[in-house]
This record gives sequence, C-alpha cells and structure tokens, in this order.
Amino acid sequence: MRIRSVNYDEVFCFYSKAAKERVSLKTSKETWWYGIVNDNNEVLGVAGLIKVKIGYRIKGVYVLPEYRGMGFGGQLTEHLISYCENRFSLIEAFAYNPKYYENKGFSRYGSLPNGAVKLRKKP
Repeated sequence: MRIRSVNYDEVFCFYSKAAKERVSLKTSKETWWYGIVNDNNEVLGVAGLIKVKIGYRIKGVYVLPEYRGMGFGGQLTEHLISYCENRFSLIEAFAYNPKYYENKGFSRYGSLPNGAVKLRKKP
C-alpha cells in the first residue's frame, strides 16, 4: 500500500458512502486530496487537507468498510500531519471521534452545532 495524491474524481466515488457515516468529502479549490492505494492503484481510502486562515484542516478521512482496522486511516492522517509539520502554524480537525485525534496530539478547543468536536495541534 502507498499514499499518493488523488484527484476529486477519485474521491467523489466515495461521496455517498462517506456521507452516510457523517464524513464530509465536499471539496473546494483549496483542498488537496490523498488516497491510500493498493498494488493495482485502486483507491481504498481518502483524506483531504484544506487551507484555513491559520494553517490547515484535515478533512474527510474515509476508508472503505472492507479495509478498516488495517491502519489505513491512521496512515493517511499521519501523512497529512507529517506534511504540515514545520510548514504551518496550526493543524485542525473537526471530528465525531475526538479520541482518534487526541491520540495523535490534538487538543479540543470547541464544538460545532452538529456535535462534531473542534481539535487542533501545533506542529
């Protein structure tokens, strides 16, 4: 397995499945998408990085259900964190599973009306 940059067409095929699990894969001009791919170059999971005023936000970490529990979501997240370190002043994430990000050094700083927790990490 490897991580590579993916275009939004490759991400969009996950859109409806992810939405059912409250994972937003909406895109913007400022979103960079990455995917974890197998030896056949098939995308098994995706994650985005979006520019915000004070740094970047990790968004839309989604792995196909049949490939969960294999560490692919963690690999994608770590890839994005590694990319941001020493480049930006802050990395943030909005998540329904805050423990996942807290285990990666993020701290809570608020919540959204939809129940997601706001987290951030200073590289």
